[in-house]
Amino acid sequence: MATKKATQPESMLTGDEVYALHYEEVHHRLGVDLEKTLTTDEARERLAKYGENVLGMDGGVSMLKVFITNLINPMNIVLILAMVLSIVVKDYVQTAVIAVVVLTNTLIGFFQEFRSENAMAALKKLSAPTAKVVRDDKAAMVPSPEVVPGDIVMIEEGDQVPADIRLIEAVGLEIDEMLLTGESLPVRKHVDSIFANDGEPVPVGDRKNLAFSSTIVTRGRGKGIVYSTGLNTEVGRIATLLNADGADAFVEYDTDGNMSTMKRFRRKAANRIARMLGLKKSTKTPLQKSLHNMMYMLLFFCLILAVFVFWSSKWNITDLVGLYAVAVGVAIIPEGLPAVVTLTMALGVRSMAKQKALVRKLTSLEAVGMVTNICSDKTGTLTEGKMTAKECWIGGRSYAVTGTALDPTSGSVHNPEGKVITTEEVRADAMLRPFFSCASLCNESSLTPPEDPESDDPAKATWNAIGDPTEIALQVLAARVNFGKPVLLRGPTTFVAEMPFDPTLKRMTSIYATKSEKGAYTLDYYMKGALERVLECSVAHYDATGKIVQGLSHEFVASATHAMEALADKGLRVLAIAHRAMEWESKDLPTFDFKERPTVEQQMVFLGLVGIMDPPRETSAPSVRVCEQAGIEVHMATGDHAKTATAIAKQIGILKPGQDELVYTANKFDALSDAEIDALPRLPLVIARCSPETKVKLVAALHRRRKFVAMTGDGTNDAPALKNADIGIAMGLMGSDVAKEASDLVLTDDNFATIVAAIAQGRRIFENITKFTLNFLSGNVSEVIALIVGLAVRGSDDLAYFPMSAIQVLWLNMITSSPICLCLAGEPAPKDVMQRPPRGTVTKNDKHATTSVFTRPFLADVGFYGTVAGALSLSGFIISLATSPLGLHGYNAEVCASHSTFDEELCGAVYEARGVAFMTLNTILLVHGWNCRRAYESTLFGPESGIKHNMPLFWAIIGGFLLTLITILVPGLNTRVFQQKLFGWQWGLVVGFVVVFLAASEVYKLIKRRLYARSSAQGRIDSPIAHEQIEVSQIRN
Repeated sequence: MATKKATQPESMLTGDEVYALHYEEVHHRLGVDLEKTLTTDEARERLAKYGENVLGMDGGVSMLKVFITNLINPMNIVLILAMVLSIVVKDYVQTAVIAVVVLTNTLIGFFQEFRSENAMAALKKLSAPTAKVVRDDKAAMVPSPEVVPGDIVMIEEGDQVPADIRLIEAVGLEIDEMLLTGESLPVRKHVDSIFANDGEPVPVGDRKNLAFSSTIVTRGRGKGIVYSTGLNTEVGRIATLLNADGADAFVEYDTDGNMSTMKRFRRKAANRIARMLGLKKSTKTPLQKSLHNMMYMLLFFCLILAVFVFWSSKWNITDLVGLYAVAVGVAIIPEGLPAVVTLTMALGVRSMAKQKALVRKLTSLEAVGMVTNICSDKTGTLTEGKMTAKECWIGGRSYAVTGTALDPTSGSVHNPEGKVITTEEVRADAMLRPFFSCASLCNESSLTPPEDPESDDPAKATWNAIGDPTEIALQVLAARVNFGKPVLLRGPTTFVAEMPFDPTLKRMTSIYATKSEKGAYTLDYYMKGALERVLECSVAHYDATGKIVQGLSHEFVASATHAMEALADKGLRVLAIAHRAMEWESKDLPTFDFKERPTVEQQMVFLGLVGIMDPPRETSAPSVRVCEQAGIEVHMATGDHAKTATAIAKQIGILKPGQDELVYTANKFDALSDAEIDALPRLPLVIARCSPETKVKLVAALHRRRKFVAMTGDGTNDAPALKNADIGIAMGLMGSDVAKEASDLVLTDDNFATIVAAIAQGRRIFENITKFTLNFLSGNVSEVIALIVGLAVRGSDDLAYFPMSAIQVLWLNMITSSPICLCLAGEPAPKDVMQRPPRGTVTKNDKHATTSVFTRPFLADVGFYGTVAGALSLSGFIISLATSPLGLHGYNAEVCASHSTFDEELCGAVYEARGVAFMTLNTILLVHGWNCRRAYESTLFGPESGIKHNMPLFWAIIGGFLLTLITILVPGLNTRVFQQKLFGWQWGLVVGFVVVFLAASEVYKLIKRRLYARSSAQGRIDSPIAHEQIEVSQIRN
């Protein structure tokens, strides 16, 4: 029989009319059958009609803003000044070349940053809030923008409401509506219609049968039908008002003398300009801020060097002196560096995504490599998250459970004698019946049988479940004895109320009513939770014969505790189950408010325990070992019992033999003062029964020890800990929307191994940034040395020659270095990247560590390589010119510095000398790219020195040399633009100087290796106590 297609309404409904309607009427007006949900095709049609469920206020990435940001920066300021100076001295060839460089560099930076911003926006969409909707009569997760009017939406604690909905079910539902109303307290919701008094509309804050888009569910759960999406929602109306910019929007003045709107607008515009110039706080990463500050520092040095050039000419500022100052200014600025950094960040975001870690904040891309401590949840992160009940303890006796996760037909429940218990036996047993009923009904999960068990499609041939893994395991357990929720609710049993799970109370209670033939009801209260929390609500228990024993004796509590510990010792997560029944004489079902929880959760009869197995992931133990080698300490912060947590921690290597004293319960840890915690020789590695507040306290304790902390979380209450941690990591599969919004990274597979992979990726990215920054800056140092020292080499007119022209310098910085640095940005991680201490750590052997690229060893490398390369380049110029017919000082420097004319007889030797200096430095910088791959390893004889280890870099070196060769071979281009010409015997000098540079580099690295080996021998990081000697230095932006 064909399903009747829903009729699309002409328009959405508004909150002004919906709150007074019964939800059945809302269904009717939205064209949805109360008994049927929308199909996928119908939802697609409505999406096409009404549009995406977005506010539409984010215009995306501004192309103009990105372009201006790349145009106005210290590097381009220097180039523009150089261009203006070239115009003044009428050197139009150089002016044109510099203009092309400014435009090219701006466009390269623009396109790379624009792509990076769009990639970040796309990844944020992947981690954007999702909605649980019912379509095709099945629950499914869809992106919030795809929610349409008529959808049935299910919400629970921690969810962000995806659209405006009319509630049709509310169980202890409270929603934080401060976004709309300004009220700080959550609003208790219900499903009844609301009617206005005296015809006045009901204020938004009093529409308690509605849930509004973008508000946060703080307690309970609910279900409702979407009546409005996008800009038609209540928050959409506000967004529309905020976006309106009439003609008078910027001309209103406050009569009380406060700042006018016009003044605020001017200030906002000024702040934007200042931000683009790097003078205001921006969203740049610490590395980008460091490089930005470095650019301003180089701009300052550029001015100092220009003054030095003018001083050396005795303030006789001729056209030649001006052009020389231009060349020096161009030499000190690494023109290609910002663009390469931007591209590297974009590639980093993509590589992280491939590792199943979505970067929500760009700062985390660098910071993740600094992590010294990981505080991880257990369930679903260190373990598989697919829990299966393995053993029950009921009435003092053990019941074994067999079978795999999800499929209830794959196993059964066995009594203490080993016999499979049947459904009839459970129904007839006064103790087993409420036990398995509680497992089924005190439960928010749902279990769906396969569509076609014979299908080749795994999605159709397997059981599916939605909900918390623990509750799914209990639902499967109940279904093994045919006590699943659909079975129990077929008859006269009706859901009444629920006291949702509270992370502080660590228990949950559901209330169901069963109607008798006389019309009265029997109320069943089902409770599950932590043993100690359930026992405090219980007044009786069952004995082995199935009889109720009043009171909880010390012997019974000890017996239950012993049974719980025995299950926990097996690595099982243990939940306690209790029940009570009472007669309700009224024919009207009772209602319960959350405030009545203490009254509801009392007089319970303790039923027993269930042990649930959540095995460790296969990748967890190897990942923990990698962390240990990398100087990263792993802490487990879990809500499970200490015994369960300890068993798993030992299995995966967080706890070593003899470290049981490093296992704390939350109560024990929370009871310690900050001073007492700081006095501990070592912080706990495992904290059991952990609450969100305990996680915050653990992060604070680690920070006081100057650790750099990554914290995982999935619940709403984990948001403070995620915010307080240096790197907040949310779970993409099981995490709440609030947790994702508070995080820096979102794991798409909830796997601990992904965290470790992300750290390794972060270390690789930063390592490569260091490599190409070294290549850029050592090239700048070499050019400055050649030009500044070259001031001493003067012609017959007592003016300094140009060892290199400004255009040659631009070529070296843009064409020679940029491709090399791009190849370095893609360099694979060294094999020992996870065998070093975290970046920025301070140990007893390194008291000057910094999180910046510009460490002391890095600056030493820049100084050494730059000085050697610059000296060799200048030596080539001097030797070539000194062996010419007129000698070192025999040529007119001013005549030989003009782009407009070239006289072979007067300036041929000078142009040849420039060609030698240029080709020498160009070849050295190309080879230096390979040299930058490893800070300590030999460039020529190291284990990864072969060209197969980075083929793109090898071909970039070959291509860079051939391309530069064209500039010296093509007539006109060589003399009129680059002010150089082809030379002969001096090629021997070029080859010889490259060999000298490589030899000097090898000797330098040999010395570094010996110093490093001596330092490593004095203090290694692989000892158990070495981690306590590691501290994170302050971030220096």
